[in-house]
Parts: sequence; structure tokens; C-alpha cells
Amino acid sequence: MKRILRHSLIMWIPFALLCLGAGFAVELVEGSKVTTTYHIGGVFPLMIWFTSVLVYPVTFLPLTLLINKTTNRLMIRILSYGLISGLSGWWYFNGAYEPFREQYDLNSSSAVFFFAAAGILYALLDHYLFNHPKAFRGEGE
Repeated sequence: MKRILRHSLIMWIPFALLCLGAGFAVELVEGSKVTTTYHIGGVFPLMIWFTSVLVYPVTFLPLTLLINKTTNRLMIRILSYGLISGLSGWWYFNGAYEPFREQYDLNSSSAVFFFAAAGILYALLDHYLFNHPKAFRGEGE
């Protein structure tokens, strides 16, 4: 159990980086239509970083613990993380771009795609690190 918890807590870092990358990509694609990409300078990346750091313990930490405890199949990881991440991208898009959606002809599929891709990368990294022979093993394990 210690190994699974340690692994899940370390996965917090890639989760935050992948969310930052997905949010940045959506801002470049959809934000450029609204000309809100000036946020990329400093505040926007910090806002996404802190949001992802705060969201992980209530979303992906329990999911990562559950998946690592119950199964070791890569496809289950890819499907569950990809689906949840895609839904998160849709939620993010609706929250950030809803006022501009019709006026600038914005499309939520880009957010779903980028966040689902981040979820799939998270699943691959999670699977690799969880099954790596020497990853996250303490002295007594």
C-alpha cells in the first residue's frame, strides 16, 4: 500500500505539468480567436498550475489509487484517464470560453482533444512507472 500511495503522490507532478500543457494548447488554439492569448505571459500559466495542483487530490489521486489497487491493464488506464480528462477539458472550455463561444465561433472539441491527450499521456506514464522494476520501491519493500 505504501508503494501505491507513494506512486500516486509522485504522479501529482506530471498531472500538473500535463494540465498546464493542455490548458496552454487550448489557449493558443481557441484563445487566439478571441485574442485573449496575452494572458500567456505570466498569470495564465500560474492560474492553470495552481488549479491543477488543487484539483488532483479530489479527482485523479483517488482514481490513480483505485486503478493501481485493482488492475494493472494499460487499456483500462488509458480509457479511464482519457475519458475523465476529456470531460475535464470540456468543463474547462465551458468555464473559460462560454461568453465567447458563439461570437467567435469557438469549438470545444479542441479542449476535449488536448485534455484527453494529456490523460492518455498520464495513463502511459502511470503504467510505466507503476510497473518499472525499480520505480518507487523503498528499502523494506
